[in-house]
Amino acid sequence: ENALKLMRERAEAAEKEVETLTARCGELENGRKSARNALAEMASQNAKLVSAFAAKKDEVRALKASMTSSSALDEEVKAQGIEAKKALDVVKLELRAAREAAMARD
Repeated sequence: ENALKLMRERAEAAEKEVETLTARCGELENGRKSARNALAEMASQNAKLVSAFAAKKDEVRALKASMTSSSALDEEVKAQGIEAKKALDVVKLELRAAREAAMARD
């Protein structure tokens, strides 16, 4: 009878241990699921950030190219302005010379 009682107590203790371990396993599984979900969310956010970074990088590249072509255009306009000024100076000199020649004839 004592042996039977001892066996029952051991069986009940083992049952409680199994219940405790089962509950703990459930908690661990829930923790894993939460961690997986959080990791998936982080991966999604990371993908969005990488995409946004790549878009901004392309935008910066385009702006730099635009600035370079703008600078080249500015230089070209400046050079044309200098050439026009030189041409105007030549025309002024020719006009002055023509006036002086005309005055000398009179």
